[in-house]
Amino acid sequence: MTRLYQYKDLEVESSNFIDDHALDVLQPDDFLSLSSEALHEILKRDSFYANELVIFRMVCRWINENQIDVDPDTKIRVLSAVRYPLMSDEELSEARKSQLGNAIPYAIQFRNTLSPDKLQFRGQLKPQASLILRSRCFPPVIDHFDSGTRMTKLEKPSIINYIELMLSDGSAMNPKMLLWGGDRQAYGYTIESSVNNEYWETIIDKSKELTRSWQVLQFEARPMLDIRITGVRSSAGGVSKINGC
Repeated sequence: MTRLYQYKDLEVESSNFIDDHALDVLQPDDFLSLSSEALHEILKRDSFYANELVIFRMVCRWINENQIDVDPDTKIRVLSAVRYPLMSDEELSEARKSQLGNAIPYAIQFRNTLSPDKLQFRGQLKPQASLILRSRCFPPVIDHFDSGTRMTKLEKPSIINYIELMLSDGSAMNPKMLLWGGDRQAYGYTIESSVNNEYWETIIDKSKELTRSWQVLQFEARPMLDIRITGVRSSAGGVSKINGC
């Protein structure tokens, strides 16, 4: 209805609510009454975060329920909203053995005409929320620590576009993430992110700079699960030591 009457603000709020309750939205039969356009709009969102096999099963339910009104092109288009590369081998095997499995190669081919080569991950979207506190990380949880590298893992893949980083001179502890160094040191560092711990992307590169104090870092929003911060140089020379409180 928000799309029909072009209530843009309400459409955004509705979409955010759907994203935040993805599994609950997929279960009721009301989901089956969505138009193909509305279904595709929901499923193609990076912030519609649910297991990809669960999404595929619900798309199959929708197609079976609406098969009288669904032509082959619409079926392929809806199936293309599923991100098959994100499935495990076992999940993909189940999908291929399903009643609609023979359409998957065509759906993948259709999707590849619309998407970049790299994997398109999904992640939860929590506007204005502190995911650091939600994840019990920065600084309570340290998953990895060596050679000036600090790694941490969020509870769920999350879409992030903003990080605050405190480069401390060692004179005080801060409840946020700390790079802990010597007396009035400045640091060069990089920040990388990953969702599958295989493909890593550099989102912040301060390796050729010397920075200190609060770092307010903004970048293009993207799903993240693992965050890796590497100190590459300091004003005292060498690789800066990175610890957490």
